[in-house]
Amino acid sequence: MSNFLSNPTLECIQAMLVFLSTLLNMYNAGVSWAMDGLCIRLAQTLGLHQTCRSNTPIPVQNERAKTWWAIIWQDSLISITYDRAGSVPSIDGNCRIPPEFNSEPGSWGFERCMYKLCCVGLTLVHERLQSRDNPQAVLRRMHEHEREIRVIELAAEPKIRSLEECRTFPEILPVCT
Repeated sequence: MSNFLSNPTLECIQAMLVFLSTLLNMYNAGVSWAMDGLCIRLAQTLGLHQTCRSNTPIPVQNERAKTWWAIIWQDSLISITYDRAGSVPSIDGNCRIPPEFNSEPGSWGFERCMYKLCCVGLTLVHERLQSRDNPQAVLRRMHEHEREIRVIELAAEPKIRSLEECRTFPEILPVCT
C-alpha cells in the first residue's frame, strides 16, 4: 500500500535491519554493505541520526535512538569484518546514547558498552581510510583508542568485566532485547 523507499517508517527500517542482519550472517558482504547504506539513508530521512526535541516522550526517544544505534552497530560489524568503509557519514566522536542507557560508569550494561565500542570501531575505520600519516601519528592514535577501550571496560558492570562475577546463564551470554 505504500512505498517504503519513498515514505519510510520506523517499523520499515527495523524490518530492514532484521533482513540486513540475516544477510550479514549469510556472509554476503556486498549486499549487506549496499543494504546498510540504504538503511542509513532512509533512517536519515526520518531524522534518526539527530537528537529528538526536548518535548519528545522518553520512550519515543529510546526507540528512535536504539534503531539508529542498531544501524551503527551493523555498519561497524560490516566495516570491521569485511574491511570496508563505514557508511555512516560521520559520528565525530559524539555518540548519542539512547536515554535509557545513560548510567553511571561502573554500571554500564552490554548494550551500552557495545554502543561505545561501535563508535570507537567506526572511528578507527574512518581514520585508517582517510589518513596517510606517519607511523608515529598512527601509533599515537592507536594508543588513544586503546585508552578509550580501557575506559569502556572500566565503566562496564562487574559481570561484563569478569566471567567470575557472572552467576546466571544470561549474564554469561548477554541477550540484547
